[in-house]
Amino acid sequence: MRILVVDDDESTRMVVRMGLAGMEVFEAADGPAALHLLADEEIDLVLLDIMLPRMSGMEVLEQVRSDERIAAVPIVMLTCQRTEYSHFTAYYSGADGYVTKPFDPLALEAVILGVLARSPDERRAVRAQQQDLAGVLDHIEHSFGA
Repeated sequence: MRILVVDDDESTRMVVRMGLAGMEVFEAADGPAALHLLADEEIDLVLLDIMLPRMSGMEVLEQVRSDERIAAVPIVMLTCQRTEYSHFTAYYSGADGYVTKPFDPLALEAVILGVLARSPDERRAVRAQQQDLAGVLDHIEHSFGA
């Protein structure tokens, strides 16, 4: 299992690396470095922070989902942002999972294994439903001036 951890906090990357013993863990401290690794390595799953230097995690997520070469890579957001809006935005942008910091390494591993247990077709179907719902919510927001 090849996991890419994208977080500007070295201690978070270290905790994830230690918690995922037995998996090959790649690390990136910002969005451009993550995109470079995704282009060069076969990555099975990305753990992606939202608040990153140079490029936000949401921008990385959107670029990955728009690049057909890497669009199928599962992405789990790993962030300190706990608002419902952050959750919704991440899922509607194509995230496959969402874990908040601080996290239990065993719970993180369970989320990773759960996401990886779904087939690529199942993940694509879920993303399509998320995008459909996002369109409905956008329409409601604009209709009611929210």
